Order: sequence, then C-alpha cells, then structure tokens
Amino acid sequence: MSRWDTEERPDWIIVLDEQCKATSQGRVATKLKYSSSAIGQIRKGIYRGAYDRVELAVRGAFMSGKVDCPALGTIAAQLCVSHMRNARTPLLSNSHRVRMLKACRDCPRFTRETE
Repeated sequence: MSRWDTEERPDWIIVLDEQCKATSQGRVATKLKYSSSAIGQIRKGIYRGAYDRVELAVRGAFMSGKVDCPALGTIAAQLCVSHMRNARTPLLSNSHRVRMLKACRDCPRFTRETE
C-alpha cells in the first residue's frame, strides 16, 4: 500500500515528480544525493526511510528551502541534509566536521536513518 493512498500528496512530492519529468529521475537523484531507486520509491510512497530528510533535500534543491542551523545560522535545506549525512560518518581530523557532528546530533531534524 502506498503512503499516498492514505495521505494527500505534499507540495514537495509534486515538485519532485515535476523535476523528474522535466529532466530524469536519475539526474534528480544525483542532485539530491539519493539513488534513483530510492527516488522512485519516494515518488510511489513506498520508501522505507525517513521522508523528513528527503523533504529537506527537495525543498533545498528545488524550492529554495532554508532551515535554521544551530551552528551555521540560516542555510539551504539541502546543505542541512548533507551535514546530517556527514554526522553519521564523522571525519574527526576535520575541525569543521567535528563541530557539525556535535551540532547535528543535538538538532531536532537529525535522524540516524540509513539509506
């Protein structure tokens, strides 16, 4: 059963579909740093991961979405997603990544989803 069978399709899913139709699902996936199959599952509403992170990526890449980062201030939503991904696999020799690791893990948007 699709998630979109029981819920109204949100605006960011409509934008995601439009972007895939305008270019290709593969190009959109590359821009969002997700696999093409994950984007297909998201569009169908059968994705098993966290939709909130995908929503941030779509809003940042295609809808000029911004978020308030506790460490950096107002940043693009897609950059927030990138920092969250890096926080799961920290490079402790880089001081900026260590700072973001701490900030992301304390942020309410942070999830430990695996992709």
